[in-house]
Amino acid sequence: MRVSHLLLPFMLAMALAACSGSSGQLNAEDAALLEEGAPADAGTPASEPIPASAPQVVQEVVLANDTVMVGSAVGPDGAVSATKRSYAASDTVYASVPVDGYAPGKEVAIYWFSSKGVSIKDERKPIPTGAKFLNFSVGKADGLFAGSFTAQVDIDDAPVGMADFTVK
Repeated sequence: MRVSHLLLPFMLAMALAACSGSSGQLNAEDAALLEEGAPADAGTPASEPIPASAPQVVQEVVLANDTVMVGSAVGPDGAVSATKRSYAASDTVYASVPVDGYAPGKEVAIYWFSSKGVSIKDERKPIPTGAKFLNFSVGKADGLFAGSFTAQVDIDDAPVGMADFTVK
């Protein structure tokens, strides 16, 4: 920002002018100090355009509500087998994510958080070879309390889905 580059020399000039009396002229020593403190581009007119930085690219991400399933049990293939949206505080909530089609070793992350933005638990797992689903769980021991929650899942640092549930 050019204003900050010009502020120091301006302040120095004002201070030096105040110290040098009413003539408004800087002595040679003060002028040399002012030049040393000025940035190289201080002489550039303020009307010159400031070069634009590289454009910021924003990619829209659409999360599917049915990609992440939450429930009270997980089947042998890793998928949630008993879906539900409401739990008791003593329940364990399971989430499953379909990973078929993703390369083995890619990282799957889940973020469990309340509607008030309180993070309950974050967990990461690599996709095993041949896996169709990856599952995660959260419960009272993780800090689950009464309220509304969301489980958000990312694969390879890209959001892929989320699921909402409540604890009573």
